[in-house]
Amino acid sequence: MPKEPPVERFRISCDVEAEKLGPTVAQLTKLGLSNVQFELIEDIKTFGKRTNHEVSSQDFLAEWIKDHPTFKAREACQYFEDNGRTKSATYPALGVLVEKKILRKLGEGNYQRTDVKHLEGPKKKPKDPRASQNRYEVPHADFILKIGRQNHGRLSAAKVKDRFVKDGRNPDSVSNAIHSLVERKHIKRVSEGEYVLLNGMTEAPKTNGATEAAHG
Repeated sequence: MPKEPPVERFRISCDVEAEKLGPTVAQLTKLGLSNVQFELIEDIKTFGKRTNHEVSSQDFLAEWIKDHPTFKAREACQYFEDNGRTKSATYPALGVLVEKKILRKLGEGNYQRTDVKHLEGPKKKPKDPRASQNRYEVPHADFILKIGRQNHGRLSAAKVKDRFVKDGRNPDSVSNAIHSLVERKHIKRVSEGEYVLLNGMTEAPKTNGATEAAHG
């Protein structure tokens, strides 16, 4: 005897608001459905519920800043949120610690513990009075060529530095100036620290006499 084919049926579930329960059941009954069941579900809203913590916000923050001597406010907010506290509780806590002089505000959104000294910037080197004279009527290169002409076309780096000092120039500029003259083929290195003027550089160009006298 062949088996009877199975009878297929479905159970449908849906959520309905309380005021719509009666009309919904009535509508399903009119559709010929029976065994309409329902259960009560209570949703408790918690957004307005205030959570009380055993540790106050300022004490909670004070513990955190032990490992954060300098920080941004948003970092503290994230710490509060990660530990089940609201971000809005961070700012009053910051204000309390500032009033207690545990924190200092460095700027917009930046804080630092008051027991941490401000980081000092690099100390400026004493200003060399010769360095301020960075402009001359006679450039360094021309000044060196002049020294060479006065010494029969020969130059000594050590003596050039002495002349720079006497003229109020920075002796540290000698190396660069000599290198520039070598590159331009105005002078030639003959030994360590010794140079000679090349052809065309042994004669002084025509210049204002007053200028030459001022830098002689």
